Amino acid sequence: MKINLLKVITLSALFCGFVLPNNQLKAQEEEQSTIQAVDTLNRWSSFPEGNDALMRYLAKQSSYANYPVDAWDDGAEGRVIVVAEIQEDGSLDKVRVLKKVHPALAKAAIKTIKAMPRWIPALRDGKAVKELRSFVVRYNRPYRKYLFHPAHTPAMFPGEGLVDYISKHLKYPKDVIKLGVKARVLVQFCILEDGKVADIKILKGFHPIFDDRVVDLVKRMPRWIPAKLKDGTPIPSLFTLPVVFRSDGYTPQQYYY
Repeated sequence: MKINLLKVITLSALFCGFVLPNNQLKAQEEEQSTIQAVDTLNRWSSFPEGNDALMRYLAKQSSYANYPVDAWDDGAEGRVIVVAEIQEDGSLDKVRVLKKVHPALAKAAIKTIKAMPRWIPALRDGKAVKELRSFVVRYNRPYRKYLFHPAHTPAMFPGEGLVDYISKHLKYPKDVIKLGVKARVLVQFCILEDGKVADIKILKGFHPIFDDRVVDLVKRMPRWIPAKLKDGTPIPSLFTLPVVFRSDGYTPQQYYY
């Protein structure tokens, strides 16, 4: 009898040892399911494709290519804080500026926010609701002011034109002319306020022999007619030029810029 009683006590202890953890696990699973259900029914509004996509969108809209000309001319830069109400359908309404640094930047920031795609709306207890969101649109003028400056009048090549100049002065390297190699070199340079060419840079080279010919071609260019602001003030600007080498001659249609 003592042996049987010991077996019963031992089996009972083992049974309890297995049952209690299983009950705890079941309770944890139920709690997790409840949390997931709450997360599904309640959420903040979000930009399509996530926060990284939102940052890329804002950066692109406030880049140098879209920089307001009036703000640029006034040397204005900084952070514009904008608030907007995300509606139940994901559209944006009641867009307004909380902090502005320049009227042109404030106007551009409001335009940027209004042009956003529809958001994924916020949910409260499974129902779409309005939500107030704030945005920071950063406008920073580059250290070198001529980078992507939104000039009203772009720089122009003088006289005979750029195509004719390239056709007359670009020389195919004699060392490889028999091979009939076709090459394309992409070069970028700055046109200063006085029309001189500076800061020549090969963006995409082909071979040092060809790249050097292109650099030499740009160095020997005459003065350009510089880019100008709306008031006629000349400003530095960047120019990117693809140069094509062909051993069978050149035609103006083969060049573009």
